[in-house]
Amino acid sequence: MKNKQFLNLTGISCLAILGISACNPGAQPGNTIGIPVGAGVQKASISGSVVKSNLSPAESATMVLIQRTGQQDRDVQIVRSDNNGSFRFNDVAAGEYRIAFVLQSESERKDPQSPAKRYDPEKDPATGQSFSFISTGNFTFNGTSTSSIQIPQINIGWSTNLEPHNKSVGNNQPIRFSWGSAVGAQSYSLDIRDGNNNAFYKSPEISGNTFTWSDLTGNQGSNQGVKLRAGTYYYLVNAKLSASSSGSLLPQTGGTALAQFSVP
Repeated sequence: MKNKQFLNLTGISCLAILGISACNPGAQPGNTIGIPVGAGVQKASISGSVVKSNLSPAESATMVLIQRTGQQDRDVQIVRSDNNGSFRFNDVAAGEYRIAFVLQSESERKDPQSPAKRYDPEKDPATGQSFSFISTGNFTFNGTSTSSIQIPQINIGWSTNLEPHNKSVGNNQPIRFSWGSAVGAQSYSLDIRDGNNNAFYKSPEISGNTFTWSDLTGNQGSNQGVKLRAGTYYYLVNAKLSASSSGSLLPQTGGTALAQFSVP
């Protein structure tokens, strides 16, 4: 694995304090889709800090500001935290956003052909000991607010322990998947992809830490109804995280890097 500059994320947590400021006073509106109706034209800066579980700064963490317009998400800005664990997004226009922490580098994040970071705890321990991505819920800036928003502490540590990984499995009997518990997880889901990184199978919500794939049949896209056959496959585990009174400011979703299995 590359990107060793990403800090070792063992047992790490992230404390992000998010401040939004602009020229005119006003209150934060409720959630909207895209740019709020009647939004102002002031632009804001969004700043925060990232720390490890021992409260020391998390340097060079990748933070992504993601805007939703209609049903589409797009990366607006990608920044790295500095030596003090601080980050800032500048010149943010009115709209609906969320903030994500990712293990991908900026070039990987911007390249649509780049597959998600592979799970390989031996070569890169961080991929096996943290979320590969974790995201807050959406919040809205209406272009006139001087309010500040504080994101509660985000624990991005996750001993994923994905199984199977780098193993051969048969296609004539059910496959059992297992993983470690994520902090604050309400449920999980399994996302399996073929060797070309195309969606192959998505499980229903899973309440525990194991899942048995019994019929070995795809249910996604062009792989709908396709039986598992010889080749290389990848999968990740997604976590649906707990909500609280802080609502959208808390992380709501996250997932592992991609693990691999093969069918002879």
